[in-house]
Amino acid sequence: MAGALTMGLSPQSQHASQNASIRAYLHVTLRDSSQTHFIMTHTEAIDIYFADCVRSALTSQPAPDFPPALADKTAELTQRLDFHGIAFLLADNVQTFADWPHDLLEVLQEQARLQAVWEADHSAVIARLVAALHSASFQSTIMKGTALAYSVYSDPATRRRGDTDILIENCDRNQVRNVFNKCGFEPSGDQRALQEVWNCTTPSGFTHQVDLHWAISSSFAISEAIERDHPRARTKHLPRLSRVASCTGAIDAFIQICINRSGHAAFGYNAGSDKLMEGNRLIWAVDLHLLARDFSDQDWADLASIAERWGASRSVALGINFARKTLSFAVPPGIEARLKRPQLSNTISDYYEAGSAHLHFKQDFASAKSMKAKTALVWDHAFPGREFLEQRYPDADGWPISILYARRLLDGAGRILLGRPR
Repeated sequence: MAGALTMGLSPQSQHASQNASIRAYLHVTLRDSSQTHFIMTHTEAIDIYFADCVRSALTSQPAPDFPPALADKTAELTQRLDFHGIAFLLADNVQTFADWPHDLLEVLQEQARLQAVWEADHSAVIARLVAALHSASFQSTIMKGTALAYSVYSDPATRRRGDTDILIENCDRNQVRNVFNKCGFEPSGDQRALQEVWNCTTPSGFTHQVDLHWAISSSFAISEAIERDHPRARTKHLPRLSRVASCTGAIDAFIQICINRSGHAAFGYNAGSDKLMEGNRLIWAVDLHLLARDFSDQDWADLASIAERWGASRSVALGINFARKTLSFAVPPGIEARLKRPQLSNTISDYYEAGSAHLHFKQDFASAKSMKAKTALVWDHAFPGREFLEQRYPDADGWPISILYARRLLDGAGRILLGRPR
């Protein structure tokens, strides 16, 4: 395995070392072939080290020593720092990372500076849009990263994200689009039945993206599952963003993060020009930590109940397990056992675990209630936007969209012939 580290540790010492400095991993050698051993990639070692750094930043504890064996891995460290979205959080404690390589410290500080400037520009654009929607009598709900940035983070710039998700239901879509146009937004090539992407370029040079949701999820099946106990009844004001802004409540936000992790693990996370099939971004662990710190026992019980009704219990259990492993996350006794017990419905968890685009389409088609919705879903599936195609075929940048459609059609036919309808 390229770039791997070979170690010989007992299971007990493995567990103990997970919560200590990463340096312990990097100098162990196999001395006895009968010992338990495993292979750790540099990426895994970097992730464990960064998790220790995040934990120290959240608890105001001394930062772990920088592992000397990673000193020449600046490119990999930079990539993972960007993926995890933690630069601003760590830069607040930059003095504690004095033993970092100079190049890595410069990357950390530059990412944090850029994040702060982007946040100031992005918040102004979103606040103006939300105010315009309110003036036009459209009820909008901010979801996911931006909702968290302005509710549970002391400095919104700490919550790294690439867009803002806005939910607007039961409305005249063309009138909503007119508001977006008047606020300087233009539609991108990613327009689907339940979700559209809009972009606004400001004089500062930033292009800000809004994911406009006509339903709580871009999936008909998942939206139908969430309708069993929709978050719209638990929204709250978000005055730090705008006096007229609203967002999803803390319990719903917690569950959505866990669902989001499952989605990115199943479908991939776009990191620059790369697509990573990962759901363990450290900033999501921080989200869960900050949301849950004020939960009462009743809140935890309500969370388990809502997750059960949505069919997301397994996804929530996995999210809690991830947060606990990375940030020593505490959960009241009995909650995880309740989430892990067999459920009559695990609609959302099953959807992401299916691992097949063919099965996802079948579930979404069955959940689409009208012929118009079913037709729109078929169209989305057959003719996705250019952004989707360019993400799928990064080597085909600039190709005519007709050629991209033909390539996708041939790929699909090949998978069906091979018995892999993914």
